[in-house]
Amino acid sequence: MAKVCSQVSMDNDSCHDCTLIKIDSVNKPGILLEVVQILTDLDFIITKAYISSDGGWFMDVFHVTDQQGKKITDIKIIDFIEKALGPKGRKSTEGGKSWSGKRVGVHSIGDHTAIELIGE
Repeated sequence: MAKVCSQVSMDNDSCHDCTLIKIDSVNKPGILLEVVQILTDLDFIITKAYISSDGGWFMDVFHVTDQQGKKITDIKIIDFIEKALGPKGRKSTEGGKSWSGKRVGVHSIGDHTAIELIGE
């Protein structure tokens, strides 16, 4: 398994209507895409995201809910997220495909990268 992120923490106390997933890691090509792919594979709704990077390192905070708009409280799911995104995370999926049928695509638009999320 590939290392996805250096540090992952789940926070259900700071926000009253969603779970915060905080991620710190070395910034490398495709890392944000990998994180978003894992969250969408789990059918989470990303209601807000703060993405920050200094070029070599990034700190991201995702505000997520389940499909019913509730916080992520199932301990098995929280453990899975921490393992999937953490130091023992899974390898990225090929060609933007995911096991759940959802996909995330990356498109180059000049000097910038755009991330497209497609769900059912």
